Amino acid sequence: MHPGAADDSPVDRQLRRVISAVTLLAALVAACGDTGVSPGAGTAGSSATSSDSSTDDAEAGETTTGSTAAPATSSDDGAADETTTGVPSRTVVVRFAFVHGVLGSADSQRQAEDESSDLEAYLLEQFDARAAAYEATHPGLDVEVASTRLNLYTDVDGALLVPGLDEVADEGGILTANRWREELALDLELAYPGESNLVVIGHSTGARAAMEVTAGVIDDAGPGSHAWPVADRVAGVVALHGMIDALGSPAYDFLGPISFRTGCELAQADGWCAYASEISAVAASDWVAANRRALGLIAWGDCSPSLWTGQNDKSLPLRAQGSPGLAGVTMTPAADGAVEPAHGVLYGNFCHSDVTASSSPQHDAAVAAAMDRVLDWVFDAAPRVTNPTVEGQRIDVAPLPAATWSRPAQRGGGCGDELDAGAPELAGACVHDDADDHALDDHDVVELVDQDGCTGVARWQHLHDGEAVGARLWMKTYAELEDGGLIATLVAE
Repeated sequence: MHPGAADDSPVDRQLRRVISAVTLLAALVAACGDTGVSPGAGTAGSSATSSDSSTDDAEAGETTTGSTAAPATSSDDGAADETTTGVPSRTVVVRFAFVHGVLGSADSQRQAEDESSDLEAYLLEQFDARAAAYEATHPGLDVEVASTRLNLYTDVDGALLVPGLDEVADEGGILTANRWREELALDLELAYPGESNLVVIGHSTGARAAMEVTAGVIDDAGPGSHAWPVADRVAGVVALHGMIDALGSPAYDFLGPISFRTGCELAQADGWCAYASEISAVAASDWVAANRRALGLIAWGDCSPSLWTGQNDKSLPLRAQGSPGLAGVTMTPAADGAVEPAHGVLYGNFCHSDVTASSSPQHDAAVAAAMDRVLDWVFDAAPRVTNPTVEGQRIDVAPLPAATWSRPAQRGGGCGDELDAGAPELAGACVHDDADDHALDDHDVVELVDQDGCTGVARWQHLHDGEAVGARLWMKTYAELEDGGLIATLVAE
């Protein structure tokens, strides 16, 4: 149960929200200074559902459930209670927050928190069993869960912000970018005032904003340029079909004779189109992956009609959904005929709205595939890329005759204070002179050797008889926590 939820009256809870909002707004005004940031017209609402064993605080928009183990309590002398094995009891609360993407109509914006209702429901249904399994191997530990679904489009009374979240436009997308970040930071503080162990699951634009808030990004600056009040309490971010890179980048081929931004403004608010087109969160995503924990769940499918050429989820190119510092890499065709890496975990062949639209025939499968990955990341393994830069991953091989090994190439960045996660991950493309590049296939042979210290060595040869062919390889090496996934980084209470 969320501390204090059972004893608060509705008046007390509303007062607590108002006090938190005033405190946070004052901090934002003081911190923003000359940046030109103006806090939004109010704080967005949130929503949550609860299971039979949970206590639902509707005013705080939060659900807390516990596993079957008894929660830790304090004895009279201030020491933690002990289990029958003599191990001190402690409680870890994993606090999830779901954040939606862009929505066009006023009706959909008023109910934006409903976009993630099935994702949240599936995660909560599966959580207790996963928590109990983890507790069984960690005597004295009680794992609890809290969850909230945020609506960045509305204020505390459920009214749409004025002006709208996406409607304040400028050339570089900065004004709308900062509004998404401000609303997210404020809503997280209202949902979990002063509390830690926050795990933000963002879909689309919500993923970008979550990375930027956690990495301390303001305007079009880099990580560490601003201290959002909740950032130091976010333990991890999940980007689900995340709009990570700037969609106006020439790296992506928007369908038709016009630019992405021009086409976007025919259907969406100008402010959001500028934010989507001009701002990239690649550096923010890499910062979160290196300094907290991050999971990028990327996907593409046969999603017609699509806005992009190449592999995409209808709304986003596959490559725009991740960053080099995220675990996972797969090769995808690029606009110029080359084959380039898409960073993140390819969790299935799904379209952008499959995880949010219950009318999609792929909805249930997409929800289960995504949330199962999240639970694995929380409880089992949350690997960190030890060579998170493009330069540290890429291996270029000059053209070679068939059946000729390339020189061995070593990649890796050291494990730090974590453990070597085992075999590196490698993907790549065979590079032909006629630009008929392709991902590695049966005509390619790769020898990959796992080495100590989160490093690996790879070499390559091709089997194209009578042809000199080169390659472009990408190797990621991983470190992992000694005691499970993300949960091993969380603070016990």
